[in-house]
Amino acid sequence: MRQGLESKPMNDVRGFTLVELLVVIAIIALLVGILLPALGKARQSAQSVLCQSNFRQYGLAAATYSGDFEGTIPSYSWRGGRKTGSSFADLRTPASDRDSAMFQAIDILRKRTGNDDIPLQPGWTPMMLYNHLPMIEYLGASLYDEELTVCPADEYRKSLREEPIDGEFSRSRFQTSFGIVPAAYSADMRIGGTDTLEQLPAFGTGRGAYLNVRLPLPFGAPFLRLRRYTEVAFPSRKVHGYDSHQRHFGRKHIYFAIKEAQIPLLMFDGSVSIRLTQDANEGFQPNRPSSSEPTRYRYVPVGPEGESIDANGDEVIGHYKWTRGGLRGIDFGGSEINTGQPRD
Repeated sequence: MRQGLESKPMNDVRGFTLVELLVVIAIIALLVGILLPALGKARQSAQSVLCQSNFRQYGLAAATYSGDFEGTIPSYSWRGGRKTGSSFADLRTPASDRDSAMFQAIDILRKRTGNDDIPLQPGWTPMMLYNHLPMIEYLGASLYDEELTVCPADEYRKSLREEPIDGEFSRSRFQTSFGIVPAAYSADMRIGGTDTLEQLPAFGTGRGAYLNVRLPLPFGAPFLRLRRYTEVAFPSRKVHGYDSHQRHFGRKHIYFAIKEAQIPLLMFDGSVSIRLTQDANEGFQPNRPSSSEPTRYRYVPVGPEGESIDANGDEVIGHYKWTRGGLRGIDFGGSEINTGQPRD
């Protein structure tokens, strides 16, 4: 009879010891620790690329709009004291430029959402967070599904877009992540005795949290004007739009005007790139153009968006939001133009 190999009893089958199991768990944890940051950076990189792509599409849409409206930079076109031609009776006779912009924004929201009951919004100046609405109307895009004007890393505004449509109307869900420089819809600087828009000294406190520009006096005076691309002297060196906060690098949610912030910028030639704020020219005070001082103010975040480096708020300089000379000025790649300021 052939002698075969004897099989081992089942209870002799060797399993993992506790030490070996702990080693395996430690290796897995180490791999996760190595891979997660890399995956996080890959995700941030993808979001940054998509954000810049959105901004390029925004620039292309703005150029298309301009081609159909005699070179006009997209913004609100209704004016105070003029008949608007709106199909809504309560939106036909704005008394001031501020009312006219609010009326036009409400007109767009009513038509694009199909909700004719959206009420007037007294005191609302929509150029701050809603300057994209005229262009969205021009494109015929859905306000509910539109993603072009929201940075993919802007979790706050993405959450606003996901709020239930039913219930009390809230305009917040239609905000954009991107700011547009005030010179794109108002005068570059004070001319004679006529003021233009300027910065409130404390953005983030009370009224300044949402209306971060000061309107010319007397309150309700004309301040809007149609600006054209032909007025931009240095299209490749002048910022058109910017993300309001750093979202893709380092410390998240710091305000764009903090010098360490790295922000996606849309230039007037349609190019988009990430730029360090401190590399931009400092800018000026639009109602004191002969001063050598830039616009300085304190940023104190309120609500769910924004983060200060200093617990008491950050002292910042306006940079490309308040470019010296407005549309005629230079933000990157050259010295500031002369608006009467003393020279060294």
